[in-house]
Amino acid sequence: MNPEFLRRWALRLCVLSAMVGGGLLSHGAHRASDEVRFARGVVADRVAPHAPTLRAASLGQPTLVGDIFWLRAVLAFADIHDNPDKLSVAWVRAMVSAVNELDPHWRTGFFYGGSFMRVLGDIEGSDEVFAAGHAAMPNDPFFPFSLGMNAYLFRQDIDEARPWISKAASLPDAPAWYRAAVAAFFEEGKSRRAALEYLDRQLKEDQRPQVKEALERKRAMLLHDEYRDQIADHRNKVEQHLGRPIADVAELGKLPSDPYEAGWVLAPDGVVRSTTREALLATRAVKNERAMILLPPSKRWQR
Repeated sequence: MNPEFLRRWALRLCVLSAMVGGGLLSHGAHRASDEVRFARGVVADRVAPHAPTLRAASLGQPTLVGDIFWLRAVLAFADIHDNPDKLSVAWVRAMVSAVNELDPHWRTGFFYGGSFMRVLGDIEGSDEVFAAGHAAMPNDPFFPFSLGMNAYLFRQDIDEARPWISKAASLPDAPAWYRAAVAAFFEEGKSRRAALEYLDRQLKEDQRPQVKEALERKRAMLLHDEYRDQIADHRNKVEQHLGRPIADVAELGKLPSDPYEAGWVLAPDGVVRSTTREALLATRAVKNERAMILLPPSKRWQR
């Protein structure tokens, strides 16, 4: 038999044995460390991955290493999404970035990785992942559109959002509704409705409980504000008809269902809003007042 053939098979067998052995050792180590991980609730005590080093050590299989690291990133996200801390979020962000650098043609890492960071409250990290996805797949309209939605939903910066959304809509494979969203973002007062449609479609595409919960919270907030404005317009007409300000929200008749399912109330500041939103605003006001009291007198009224 050809000696070169035997040598190659021997080398492959050694590599395979090393991988299997390493996998078994890794599995055993993870089983032991998981008890500590779940007891402590912390994942950030691990060293952040360095993609170039991982690629060099992957024996020509960077995508396989990326797949393994993706599993760890998903598990870490599941561990911390209810109570994220700064170090753990940074570690998940590093893991997602490493996966995407190891396998830059795998859309899932960018698509879900950006959503992970958004759910964890790291909007800068979400932008980083979506921007990397856009760089790797410049003809995919999802990534610039998501960058625009991050700007609008989380920074309330419609001027930053418009160019990204316009870019997404201009790409050949952009869904037809992207073009409608562009028109909405250039028409006063319509951008919120475009954002609601974006969230509705995201909810259909991503059914994982953690992501769905975060998207539904954001959707409820936007829908509440949309209804609040509609109710304000309706209220003006009612008060013109009555010739006086309303004294109770019941005078407005049938109103849209409160997205928070708590019911509408005429707040002390004269705005009709959800009981849930009013309670949240009251809590924030108390916290702000306490923070002001704790400041030195010379700084209490500085802006």
